[in-house]
Amino acid sequence: MFIKPKYNFLKFILFFISLSGFLFILLEIIFNFKGQSLCKTEGCQIVHIFDVYNILNWIGLIFFVYLLFTSIIDISNIFFINFFLNLRVFLISLAIIVEGYFLTIQTWFLGKFCQYCLIIAFLFLLFMIIDYLYQKNFNKFSYLYTLSLFGSIAIFITGFIVNIPLKPIKLDSKPLIIYEKGCNHCREVINYAKNHKIDINVYEIKKFWSALRIFNINSVPVLIYQSNNKITLIIGKNDIIQWFKHHYESKTDLTSFLPTQTNGVCSILNQSCE
Repeated sequence: MFIKPKYNFLKFILFFISLSGFLFILLEIIFNFKGQSLCKTEGCQIVHIFDVYNILNWIGLIFFVYLLFTSIIDISNIFFINFFLNLRVFLISLAIIVEGYFLTIQTWFLGKFCQYCLIIAFLFLLFMIIDYLYQKNFNKFSYLYTLSLFGSIAIFITGFIVNIPLKPIKLDSKPLIIYEKGCNHCREVINYAKNHKIDINVYEIKKFWSALRIFNINSVPVLIYQSNNKITLIIGKNDIIQWFKHHYESKTDLTSFLPTQTNGVCSILNQSCE
């Protein structure tokens, strides 16, 4: 049995939200064809890079086309709409969970925000809230909106608790030492720098884990030093201390620096030291 919605005016608000989302994404797609984008922030550029198959905008466009379609036939009262409204609840619930995932990545992993993505997420959230008020009295599936919202929040909180940060760390004139708690070789390197009044920055491995994994580096300590647009990367206590001696004590040409045969490293994975 179909129960007449209590707030019929809400269907018009839903129409304008879906139309806004459709036009907004369509405009972004047109800009993309021209090699441009509505969003110029670094966060938007990063999201575009992560969109490997370049389909996120098309998926969003399809979603808003469907929302626009259901809004039009709902306003027109052309034919029985229950099925389409039920499907709309499922799709919006899915979109809210996905947007929660995207927001989690931007907040905890990248530390950069895509303004364009946030606007789309806001439109989905606004549509969900209003559609819930519109359908709650007659659609038995409207409870999915509440579940999806809590699911999105759960993803966001989980991202805070367990994450691999991809936030950029500024490399200045000071050497950067990556260490791990419980690593004796790391402690010796840091103490050596302190005893010889070498100014360094220290970061725990969890802040650099993703970067080190890309280069298949599974040991600490690691020294990173940037100078004249060149980056020096050294692994192991002995080589790092030797580099300190060359760079800060003997002042010799760093091209004469050679790695030692025996090095002091602690494995990140099995927490053993050599």
